[in-house]
Amino acid sequence: MSETEIQAVMEELNMTKKLWWLHDSYWHATLVKALGAEKANELNLEANERFFRKYTLMLIKKKKIRRPVRYPIFICTEMKT
Repeated sequence: MSETEIQAVMEELNMTKKLWWLHDSYWHATLVKALGAEKANELNLEANERFFRKYTLMLIKKKKIRRPVRYPIFICTEMKT
């Protein structure tokens, strides 16, 4: 693949990323309009948690990152104010 072809592929990839972000912002705005901000944010958080769990597992499988070590003494289940 030539340098020009690689550059064209990279530009296409960047455009796709920009369009995905635009789609995501429109989707969230539509949810806010239809369901209200609180419910839209709740659904957005759930989707993000699922995405990042999958993304983290993919990075671990590809050996890009290591599985986090869990230290039970530091795990907090409830914030105290």
